[in-house]
Amino acid sequence: MIVNSGTVSTTGLAAGLIISRGDYVTFFNGIHHLAQVTDTSGAGTTRTIEFEPPFPPGSAFTGAAVHFANPSLYMRPVAGSFQKSGDILFQQASFELIETRLP
Repeated sequence: MIVNSGTVSTTGLAAGLIISRGDYVTFFNGIHHLAQVTDTSGAGTTRTIEFEPPFPPGSAFTGAAVHFANPSLYMRPVAGSFQKSGDILFQQASFELIETRLP
């Protein structure tokens, strides 16, 4: 159940699951939403999880699957963002990524 855009109440979890501040979770309901846990409460199979960033305005994540193991997010490189620097032995590369909705 979505409490607000940055808090969900989950049920059916493994009783021994440890969720800590700083853990990453993925919500999936046709699109992915990767978030970092900021607080958690509850015990056993029911937990309330606060996270950042919150769901985007107008998004529909009611009934979304929550993934605690191997959270994922679809990304693609931003065109023209690739840069390299340094000498032949110590090259550095940088680039930008943007979230995409297509797998």
